[in-house]
Parts: sequence; structure tokens; C-alpha cells
Amino acid sequence: MKIKKIQIMSKIKKNLILLLIILTFFSSIFLILINLSPNNENGKINSLNNDLTSNFFYHQSSITTNFSKFTYRYSENITIFVLYTDLYLDAQINNAEVDCSINNNYVAPCGFIGNGIYKIILNSTSAKYDFFKIGMNDVRISASSLLTEVKTLKLEIKMELTSTNLKIINATPINVKEDNLFNVSFSYNNSFFPNQRILSASISASINNSIYLTEIEQSELLLNNSVYHLYNLSNGIYNLEFNFTYGFNSVLNLSATFNKTGFMTNSVHVQINTLVNATNVTYSTSTFQVNWGDNFTFNVTYWDEDNNSKIKDANISVIFDNNDLNAIILQKESGVYNLTINTTNKIAGNRTLKLYCSKNGFESNYSWLILRIIANDSEISTSNTSISYEIYVNSTIQNYRVNFTDVPSGNPIRNASAQFFLTDYDFNDLSIKAHYFVVFNDSNGNYWFNFNSSGLHEGNYYLFFTLEQHNSTFAWERNFTMFNISILALNSFLNVSTDLYSPTEQINWYQYEIITIYANFSAIFLDSYINVSWGKVRYEVRNTSLALIYSGNLNYYEGCFYSAEFNLSMDITSGTLFYLILNSSALDIKNSSILINLNVSAKRNATISITAMNWHVDQTPKLLVEGEFMSFQFSVIDKESGLLINNETLICKMIIVDTSGFQFEYICEIEIENGWAAFACQIPLNLYSLQFSFECKRSLKMWDSGLIQLSVQFYPITIYPLVFLGYTWYIYLIIGVLLYIGYRYRFKYKPMKEFKEGFRDTISYRFKSASNLIHIMVYDQSTSEFLYSYSIPSVELSTYTMNSVLESISMYDNMKVSNQEIYLRDEARLIMHDGEYTRIVMITKELPSVEMRKQMEQFLEKFELKFGKSIPDWRKDLSRLARMIDMKFANELIEECFEISLTFQHTTRTIPPESEKLTLLEEKILDIAKQTEKKSGPFLLQRLVGRAQMEIGERFKLLLILEAAYNLRKKGYLKWLSEQEAERLREQIYRETERKAASDERDFKKTQKNDKKKTFNN
Repeated sequence: MKIKKIQIMSKIKKNLILLLIILTFFSSIFLILINLSPNNENGKINSLNNDLTSNFFYHQSSITTNFSKFTYRYSENITIFVLYTDLYLDAQINNAEVDCSINNNYVAPCGFIGNGIYKIILNSTSAKYDFFKIGMNDVRISASSLLTEVKTLKLEIKMELTSTNLKIINATPINVKEDNLFNVSFSYNNSFFPNQRILSASISASINNSIYLTEIEQSELLLNNSVYHLYNLSNGIYNLEFNFTYGFNSVLNLSATFNKTGFMTNSVHVQINTLVNATNVTYSTSTFQVNWGDNFTFNVTYWDEDNNSKIKDANISVIFDNNDLNAIILQKESGVYNLTINTTNKIAGNRTLKLYCSKNGFESNYSWLILRIIANDSEISTSNTSISYEIYVNSTIQNYRVNFTDVPSGNPIRNASAQFFLTDYDFNDLSIKAHYFVVFNDSNGNYWFNFNSSGLHEGNYYLFFTLEQHNSTFAWERNFTMFNISILALNSFLNVSTDLYSPTEQINWYQYEIITIYANFSAIFLDSYINVSWGKVRYEVRNTSLALIYSGNLNYYEGCFYSAEFNLSMDITSGTLFYLILNSSALDIKNSSILINLNVSAKRNATISITAMNWHVDQTPKLLVEGEFMSFQFSVIDKESGLLINNETLICKMIIVDTSGFQFEYICEIEIENGWAAFACQIPLNLYSLQFSFECKRSLKMWDSGLIQLSVQFYPITIYPLVFLGYTWYIYLIIGVLLYIGYRYRFKYKPMKEFKEGFRDTISYRFKSASNLIHIMVYDQSTSEFLYSYSIPSVELSTYTMNSVLESISMYDNMKVSNQEIYLRDEARLIMHDGEYTRIVMITKELPSVEMRKQMEQFLEKFELKFGKSIPDWRKDLSRLARMIDMKFANELIEECFEISLTFQHTTRTIPPESEKLTLLEEKILDIAKQTEKKSGPFLLQRLVGRAQMEIGERFKLLLILEAAYNLRKKGYLKWLSEQEAERLREQIYRETERKAASDERDFKKTQKNDKKKTFNN
């Protein structure tokens, strides 16, 4: 009876599906006959938007507000009330969804008050409403309910900056004696609320337009021995203090700028005068010359002119020819200092000594003197015929030659030190490191070098070449010669093309055509061409009277090319001649110009071809149906160049002729894009032919296409539904496929899915849960007595992490918890869950998955099944309660529920014959384990299970493979290892592999040697 009932239900279901298909078919035909009649009234052309639409009746509604203020300052609250009304029922809507958005960003729903009124409060300073911006903001309130149409209320709210006031509260005297502290305090206030100060503002301070402090609190910066401190005090008070050790009178302009989001930026300026005592530096000596190698001794006095006294304990330094000099300085008396300078290893000749004196609170000052160091006289001369040279930019003059000799004897001075000085005509020093090479010298005292003008621009320069020779025993005085160098600009050339490749002397240009020209701007250097990418190219279009039409600049394109795009849009006559003039200029390059003819034509020859897009490939028309849409495509080609015409607008005149000979015109505009244009129309009744003619939209006629005629065959309206069914066969195919998929899901897939829901069918879920677990603890729920704990080997928790765990547990002593999640300090997670008698505490690396929570609940259920009923009886003796747990059973329960062995390293073991027998599946998995260990040493149980699943998974499910792997470990064929044991075993396998490889190599060499010996004997 049960089987017969199932068969009857199956037949009923099949009949219902067949009935549904039949009803869908006939309802589609009914809709077609009612809604899809062609619109051919007066032969009008219908648009492509005549789609089938179905309308559902919604009640009309309205949304209103009493909102009247539309300008707010930043940080003001904005309260909006709206009233939502059903106009059809003339009643307020109380169950609507009313949402608010700011500048197209969803914010929050509006709260319901009553009687169709909804309210929302916005504040621009809240992070929730931070979509507000300064200026106009688009705030929209959208309301909808089940039977009413969606209504949106748009509000334009202007957000203004809140005005501010920045004041100096107090400042120390503006005239500050150097080395004294200067202090100034500021208050940053809200002008809208005068007594409200602005906290946590962003601050930048500058002294003499140099920014030293930017958004710094309680910090200091050191500049020119001056220390600056900026403090952000409480209640919107900000303090700045600093001192000065410049060594001279100065005027400092302190500028402080305060700003904060939503408030106006404000600045304040303070002028500070720093004062020092005026000073003077004098020296005394009996002579201003000294023989080379002797000491030069003189006295220096540092005067305080304000008090007419000498300054003692000052800082004295000596600069010898712009270099620091280590001099012996002794303070003979207060303010008088004795200096001794040794001239050994110094360059002979007139030398400049600068004496610098400074001390805090006094003006830094200096004096200088010319010291002549007497040595052997020298002479420098040039062997070149002229000391004036002309070279081009980036070129080189070779073999500058000079001769360096001793004057008394005329002997050459060898191995002298050379120096160069390069100046312009105003004797301003220039960097010369890039402009010369190594100096060479020979045994006759001749020195020569090469000069390169790279990095220098067009102009005149002086090159000073200096030679001197000294060592620890003798010296010659320094001498120099000067060369006059003129650097000339490079020659250049300029040409024009329209395609980057072919230079031209004239361009044919059609009116309204956009054209791109390219200019080649290059320089000539040493018979090679240089791309001038730093130049400027300007174009001018002039008529034959050289009157300027318009002009502009060409932009740099690439390499040596510059480009510009423009068109002539003025009214012209055919055959008009213009001139295109280009001028180029660049640094260190001579200017160039070029003039080419620009022939502008008003007429253009073009050809237009038309195709019907729903024709066959061989361009024969399909049989069309009245009311069907027909598409047409046009190609527009320039006859002269053969290129497609672009960016024009066609005026298409279409003449429609019916079978009775009646005609009417239809005119439309079609845009040309990349040489193609297209449009579509609906075929009217009794159509016989279509005729097309085209013109350009512009007032100037560019082509005349002539008359293009197409003949059209069509079906009558009576057969239209059948044709429609032929076009919509795929709809019924889709419906059938969806019904079949629904049937498979309902009767095949869903029951199987429900059957497998309790199983975790992938090894990745198990491994992820096992690797996520760190630590488990179990407590008595009533007494909080510790019962059991388990930690993953090799995972250690820090002391403060365990402290945070214990603190978290104690927080929940007196309350019931269910899957309570707590974030710990080491980025670990704590999960607590209560059973009937006990509480489990689990520490994981990251939030547990749903699967892991099921594992935790399974462990707690089985733990309480074993020990739970005994806990109430044992609570009377806490010492017994702590010892009651069977640790072996609890550890096996951990393994059963969480499968932590997946994350441990394992190895195979040799088992005696009396051990338990293995099943066929266990033997295969053991063979795979031995192969894996032989190749790579210890292995994860997860890796073993995964490999076994790939090799034998077609016959056995994953759960059976996992169970067999656990049985191997239980029977002793697999053993898990600690990290240290696994590493030691890997090292042992590696050494054995090396030893075997070395032995194989020795055997191979021995065999090879024996083979050679046999070959020799033979």
C-alpha cells in the first residue's frame, strides 16, 4: 500500500508539472494576441522603446516637512521632521521604512514618533554623519511602505565653517636680550559661542617664514642653537617658548596658525627684537709676511663697545683661505688672545686670514688680514697660440697646455697641484666638477687637460688654471693663467608632417575637419642629431595678407616631435590658401622657423553604402513581419583618402512607399562614429520599398549620396503570433530547464544534503579546527573549582595572557554564559560556554568557526556524561573534586572531538608479529605513510590523510580514511613526535641520504675504473 501511494503521488506531481507547462504556453499566446499588435496608424515610425510593460497599482503618497532652516554651522544639530501620507486612503502611514542619505551616502533610518511623523537628528561632528562637507549638501529622505509608491524628499543644506578667534593671552617683552627665554600663550576660541575654546587644534608655527613646528605637542626642535618648545595645555590654551643664540641683532617674525575640521583657520603674528652687545675685533702684529715653514704670531682683541671693555672667554676661530685652521690660541689677559700659526705645508703666496670671535649675549664679529708666505718664485705660461676659444654646447676642447717653471733657475717644476676656477663675465664662481678631466704632466714641467662644456649654457666664461708646489721641505709660490671661453648654441632644423614620418611643404585641409600636425625639432651636434624635448614650438595660421587667424603652442609628444590638434571652423570659400608658420626655440639651441602652404577646401567627396542589419550574409533580405523592428547601418568613406569619416552628423531623409504607391517622408539626424552610423524603425503595414538620401547637417553641403532604394518582403499580421513563438522558443527551453533543476533539488539534492549535514566532509575543516585550538580548561560551574586542562604541545602562553584569562573567568563567576567571546592581549580569543554542571574555557588563535563550536559543545556533552552526575556529590570534598577526573579518558575525548593529531608530526613504527591485524584500507594507508616518510621524513597526519584521499579516495570516503589513520596510531603503527624529535629524525634521514649518495658515488667510480682496466687489457 505504501509503494502504491508513492507511485500515485509521483504521477500527480508529473501531471501538475505538465499542466503548468501547458498553462504557461497558452497564457503566452493570449498575451501576444492582446498586447502585440503592430502600431501602423498613418504609417508612422515607432521608436525602439515600444516594449511590453505591466503596471501594478500603488497608492499615491506624499512626504512633507516643516523644515525651514537650510544653513547650519559646523557642529550644530540638524533636526528634521517628515510626515508620510497615503493620498488614496487619506491617512497617515505608520509602518513605513523612512531612510536618510547625505550626499548619496546612506546614513540611518528615521525614528517613528506617531501619526505618520518620523524624526532624525544629524550632527556633522559625529563619525556616523561624517558625509557632510563644507558647502551645499544633498540630504534626501526616502519613504516607502507595502502598498504605497516610494517618495523622496530632497533638502539642500548649506554647511558653513564656524568662525574662530585667536588671541595672544600674554607674552614676555617683545625686545628680548639674547640668551633670555621668550614665552607667548594663545587661546583659540569659537566665535559662535564666545566663551567656548577649541580643544585639540592642529597648530603650525613659523619664524621668518621657516616652519619649525607643525602639530607638535610637548616637543622641541633645535635650530641655530635655539630651542623651541610648544605645549598644548588644557582648556584650549597653547603655549610657545624659546630662546636665541644668533650672535647678532635680529628681527624675528613669529607666525602661528591654528585650524580644526569645521572651524575657520586663524593666524596671529608677533614681531620679536633680539638684542646683543655691539663688538669689535682688532689685531696687532709687527709684520704681515713670514718665510715659508716659520711660525706667524699675532694678538687678537675682542671688544665690548657698549661697555668699552674687553670680552674674555670668547670662542676664537681662524679661517685660512676659506678653510678651518688649527691655530695655537692662548688668552694672555682678559679679552686679548695670542695666536700662533705654522706655515709648513701651507700654500705659499698671499693668503687671507679671517679671525672670528663670538660669545653668547655679544655680537659675533670678525676681522681679516693678508699674510704673505714667502717661498721660491714661480712662473706659469701657456704653450697654446691663443687663450680664447669658441666651443659648442656639450663639446670638448682638448690639450689645454701650460708650463710651470722656477724663475731663478728656469728649471721645470714637476708634479705640481692644479686647481680650476670657472666664472662668468661678472666673475661669479661656477661649479666646474663636470667640465674638466684629469690633469696630466710630464718631466719638462708641461701640464695639459681637456675641457667639456656639458652642463654650461650659451655664453662667455673665464677659466682660471692655478698651479703650486710644496711639501714638507720646500715650496714655490702659487701662480695662475686665465682662458677666455665662448660657448655657442647648437644649430637646429624644423620640419612638419601629418603622420610623424613624411615631411611636407603643404597640407590639404577640409573645413571643419580636425587635423593633427607634428613638428620635428632637432639639433645638430658632431654630425649627429639630438632630440630637443625641452624646447617650445609655436604655430600661427595666417591668410595671404599675413593677417593672423589664430595661433597656439604645440605640446611635446615624444622623441623630437611636438604635436597640436585644431580645426578651421570659419566660413571660407573653396580653394582658399593659408600659411602655417612654425617657430621653435630652446635653451642652447638656435631658433628655427618654417612656412608651409595650407590649402583649405570646403567640398569633400564621400561615398555612402547602406546595409540592413537583419539581412542574410549574402545581403538578400529576410522575410520580415509587419510591426517588427528593422535596423540599418551606413558606412561613410572619403573617396580621396579612402579613410572613414568621423565626428559628423547626417540628415537622413527616408521615403516610405506602400503597395498602393502612397509615399510619406521621415527625416532624422544620425551621428557618425568611426565612419559608421545606424538607426532602427518599425515596419508599417503594406510596406513596398524604402528610399534614402543623405546630407550633412552643416550649412555647407559636403556630399550628395543620390537615392538608395531597398525592397522589403513581409508577413501579414495574422501570422505574427506564430512568428513570435518561433522567436521565443528559448524562453520555454529556459522554463523547462528551471523546472528540471527544481525537481532535482527538491527530490535528489536536498535530501542528500540533509543526510550529510552532520558530517564534515573535507579534511581542511578538521585541520583548521585542530590548528586553531591552543588551550582548554574545565571548571566546576558552582564552586569554580579547576577540574581539567589540556594544552597543545609546543604552544606556550605568556604570563600576562594567562592572567588576562583568569581575570576574564573571574568576571563571569556568578552568571550563566553561552559562547562568550573575549579578545586577549596576544591577539588570541577566549570562548566560554556553560553546560549543566561545568564550564569550558577554550583559547584559540582566531574566532572559532561554527564547526569548532559544535566540537566544543560535543566535548562538553561527553565530559559531563562521564563525570557530570558525580560532581554534585563530590562538591562536599573539594580535594576529591579536584582529583576525580580520569585524565586518560579526558585526553582521548580531546582527541576524539578536536582531532588535534592532524597538526602533529608522525612517524611509522616497526610492530612485532603478535600485534593486531590490519584491514585492507589500513595496510594501504600504512604503505603510503612509509613512502612519505622515506621521501621527506616525519609527516603531518593531515598530509597523510590528504594523500591517501587522492590515491584511493574513489573507493573510500574521507571519514573512513580518517578513521583508518586514527586506528593505525591506536594500534601503534604510527607514532606522533614532538618538534625536537621530528627535527632530530629529519637530520638523521638527511645524513643517511648523504652517506648513501657518497657510497653510491664511490661504487660508481670503482666500477668505472674496473671497466677502463678491462678495456685496456683487451
